[in-house]
Formats: sequence, structure tokens, C-alpha cells
Amino acid sequence: MERNQTLITIQPSAQIDQGTCINAAGAVCGSGEPVYAIVRQSNTADVEPVECFTSGEGYALAGAAVAVGDLLKSDANGRLVPATTGTDAWFAIALEAASAGELFTVLKI
Repeated sequence: MERNQTLITIQPSAQIDQGTCINAAGAVCGSGEPVYAIVRQSNTADVEPVECFTSGEGYALAGAAVAVGDLLKSDANGRLVPATTGTDAWFAIALEAASAGELFTVLKI
């Protein structure tokens, strides 16, 4: 489900898949890097802008198994994985469970 989103359009530095986390420069986030936005729909080439959400509920790609309520951070491929409580900065909350590679609903903070 997608709702209560703050939307932006960016020009990415490469082709980016739906649900991928990006940084403020429009590149795929690295491991633990702050998540600026999550891509709403894939582009077919780096010359195409993409619509992203910076807050609200939307779909993200799981980089590992995720449980409902997990606090999430970016992995090295811009996918969301569970954060280590107390040590990792997190940017979203899992609203449903997912396996690696699946799109799932998150609340981006």
C-alpha cells in the first residue's frame, strides 16, 4: 500500500529498480548510508527521472529476511535490512514480513 507519501522526482545516476534506497545525490545507498528516498517505479535508463518517496508508506526491496516491526537500514545494494538496535541508524519500519529480493511495505520516517 502506498499512502501519506511525500514525493519527489530525481535524476538518478544510473538505472534504478523499484524499492531501491537512494542517497541525496540520486545514487544507490551503500551499507548503513542515510536513506534520502525510496524509488517508487523503476526507470529503464539513467536518462529517465524517477519518482521517489521521502516519507510515508510505500514499497521497498528487502535485502534479507524482514519481520513485521523491524527497524530498517540500507545494505550495500540499496535494499532494506534489519538494523542492529542501539548501534545502527534506521530509516524505516517494516509493516509486513518479506524475504530477500521481495518488495514489501514500509513506513519511511
